[in-house]
Amino acid sequence: MLRPPIAKERVEPQQDGLVRLSLKRAFADGTVAVDMDPLSLLCRLAASAPPPRFHTVKYAGVLASASPWRKRIGHRPSTPDQARPGPRWDELRDAQFIPWAR
Repeated sequence: MLRPPIAKERVEPQQDGLVRLSLKRAFADGTVAVDMDPLSLLCRLAASAPPPRFHTVKYAGVLASASPWRKRIGHRPSTPDQARPGPRWDELRDAQFIPWAR
């Protein structure tokens, strides 16, 4: 609810029971606002919400959940013996993927 799909200032109730939705930019035909009944507006908003347990943000590379280096992101070793270098290139050769640099 921190970032609603439509700004509150762009939605105005009308006298005839309709809701006026002001557009950010005018359409090519010059339309600057759309009038619709409240139920239609709610149906359009509900269609833009993702289904439950569906992740809308996908991470790749080091930030991916299966990355072996993910646990090192944001981690600063408190003692020098905890500091370990990353895997060497000859270790990566036996991995199931080929790094893009090769």
